[in-house]
Amino acid sequence: MRSVWVGLLVLVFLGTAGLGWWIGWGRFTAGPPEAVVGAFLRAAQAGNWWTAQAYMTRHMQGRLAREGFAAMRGFLATRLEPFATVEIIQVTPRGDEIDVVVRLMRPAKPDEIGSPPPQPGTHGGGGRIGDGAFVHAHRFQLQQEGQAWRIYQFEEVGAGI
Repeated sequence: MRSVWVGLLVLVFLGTAGLGWWIGWGRFTAGPPEAVVGAFLRAAQAGNWWTAQAYMTRHMQGRLAREGFAAMRGFLATRLEPFATVEIIQVTPRGDEIDVVVRLMRPAKPDEIGSPPPQPGTHGGGGRIGDGAFVHAHRFQLQQEGQAWRIYQFEEVGAGI
């Protein structure tokens, strides 16, 4: 009878460890940095803040966790203009870091067509209107954390991209 309990205990331990690995690590070990950025953007676009946050470094996760998921929603809302299409345009290794530049696009609103571009420093200030679309670019900076690439910072980049 005692060996049954030991066996059951080992089975529960292994099951819990496997589930923990899948939820906390294995599920979010996307391959190359551009795949991490793509998965992060898809999660952000869907409003899945938990998944989006999982693609950030522990430092960024900790900073946002102290403020709650409302902070994650606000962080992304102020940093990423809404978008419909993502295009990765550049991947640049820099030592132990990698920059991934993406172009985010959405249909232009009627009042934006023909109007001057937003002023620098305002939300969407790095974007431009072209071919009926609002286009803006972001540079995602990634570091390796364990065996996975994680986003530790991103910023809007020039409208010419």
